[in-house]
Amino acid sequence: MDTENKTHIDDEGYEIDTLTNDRLITEHTYDGIQELDNDLPPWWKWLFYLSIVFALIYSVRLFVFHADDLVQAREYEIVVKANADENQETASFEIVMLTETSELAAGKKHGLIYVQHATLLMVED
Repeated sequence: MDTENKTHIDDEGYEIDTLTNDRLITEHTYDGIQELDNDLPPWWKWLFYLSIVFALIYSVRLFVFHADDLVQAREYEIVVKANADENQETASFEIVMLTETSELAAGKKHGLIYVQHATLLMVED
């Protein structure tokens, strides 16, 4: 029985391995290893074709029809406008300048409490 690995060239110019019947690429031998010329799996080809179709549809929607739902800045503006109407009542407040001595004293008292607690957390170098 002949177990030597022999090759012959077919009509398309590929070498055919007689032992395994693999189609080899001619003149692609690196470090004694010859490359196989295998086809890609069908699911891989279809995934590639579907990604091209998706890219075309996405590009047409974005650049030709100017779809609002594909641009983040426009989507953000839509959400902000929708939430602004709901939060309109809660967003109103009034800034008042304190001028009375009792109010100023209360402010100093709260400020002093903050300074006392903040200094406990700070370490002097």
